[in-house]
Amino acid sequence: MCYPKSPTGLKNQFPHPDMAS
Repeated sequence: MCYPKSPTGLKNQFPHPDMAS
């Protein structure tokens, strides 16, 4: 799971809205 638009800190909490399909 990778979230290019999300900072590393946010990746651990929740995915980016665009990637939360």
